[in-house]
Amino acid sequence: MNLGIGNNNNNEQSVTQFERLIAAAFGFVFLGVLAYAGLRDRPISDPGQLLLLRVVAAVSAAACAAIIPGFIAVRFKNSLRAGGAVAALTIIWFTNPPAVISPIVPNPVIAPKFELIDISHVANTKIDWLSNPPIGRQVYDNIPFNIHGGPAAVLQTKHVGRMDLPDHFEITVYEITASRVHFLISGVYTKFGDLDSIGQLVINHKSGNREVVELIPYSTIRETWMSETDLFSMKWSEPPVNTTWRNVRIEDQIRGTTHAKAFLDMLSVDVAHEPITNIEIRSSHSIAGLIVTAITIESISVI
Repeated sequence: MNLGIGNNNNNEQSVTQFERLIAAAFGFVFLGVLAYAGLRDRPISDPGQLLLLRVVAAVSAAACAAIIPGFIAVRFKNSLRAGGAVAALTIIWFTNPPAVISPIVPNPVIAPKFELIDISHVANTKIDWLSNPPIGRQVYDNIPFNIHGGPAAVLQTKHVGRMDLPDHFEITVYEITASRVHFLISGVYTKFGDLDSIGQLVINHKSGNREVVELIPYSTIRETWMSETDLFSMKWSEPPVNTTWRNVRIEDQIRGTTHAKAFLDMLSVDVAHEPITNIEIRSSHSIAGLIVTAITIESISVI
């Protein structure tokens, strides 16, 4: 659409008061149509209603333009030429703002999705190292967990104090595609072993791939409680690159005459973005054992 604008002093005619009133009335109609179309809660979907609104808007604009001094010429697709009020009508009629404005496409929102794994069918002991254990849905570092209570609240493997317990557990997770797996995990009798691995977490995928995390005292796992003296004297090492270990709950205690602290720690493992079929908890030490309080699988959801 090509526009030509200029002065038309030679053909300019006087405009009467009545014509000004008529033009003002049509101007209000034009603004009313724009306000109605632009401020609606819902877009106009009826083709007939949309056609009527475009006709009213075009005629109103043409009536206003008829009394404005000067001239305007329009050429549309080399097939239509118009001037004056008809040019204004043509501009309004053939202009469709929603069609010429590129729609705003919102950026996808990537949000984590969590699957809280039920371990009640393999839980075998209570949470006995905390005076006030958290029960039910708990959130640590924005990760939700479901913690059971009662005599069978946590999964505990065999150790020197409970040789009757199993040394291996397998938990089916029904092919959940994940980005990370989070464990609330603690050690038993880790202070009396060496610093070698006391067990493994094995995350098995449908494809046959797996992630194996060695549970090394004071790197990826530690004792459920420690005296304040031991806490500051233990040698700590960095966890592997695909894991994150941190404390999420600490409780001040008195053990006999000793000031102590009890812990709830989280170990997070980055995994391949493939369906997970099961998770294995393996104890491999003759003295130390493992305690798993809760497991949550994190995946990525695009909204």
